[in-house]
Amino acid sequence: MVIQVPLCKSCSVCPAHRLHHCEQISDAEGPQFAELRGLVADLGAAKLGFENSLTSLQAALTRLSTEKDRARDKIMMTTLIQKQRLEKQQVCSIYSNKSEV
Repeated sequence: MVIQVPLCKSCSVCPAHRLHHCEQISDAEGPQFAELRGLVADLGAAKLGFENSLTSLQAALTRLSTEKDRARDKIMMTTLIQKQRLEKQQVCSIYSNKSEV
C-alpha cells in the first residue's frame, strides 16, 4: 500500500485544497527523490534541535522553580525574624515605660 502524499505545499497543508492535479511523493524520481531525502534529513536535524531545546528549557524551568522556592523561603524567614524583633522591641518598650512611671 502506497500512501499518497502530495508534493504541492498547499495540498499538504490543507487537504481541502486538493482541487487541482499535483504529483504524489510516491511518483518522485531522480532529483526530486534526492531533494525529498534531503528535506527529510533536514527535518530530522530540526527535530533533534527542537528536542535539545526542549530539554534545555525544561532544565531551566526546574532550576528557576528551585530558585523561586529558595527565595520564597528566605523572604518568609526574614519576615519571621523581623516580626520577632518588632515583638521583642514592643515588649522592651512596655517594660521601659512601666519602669519610668
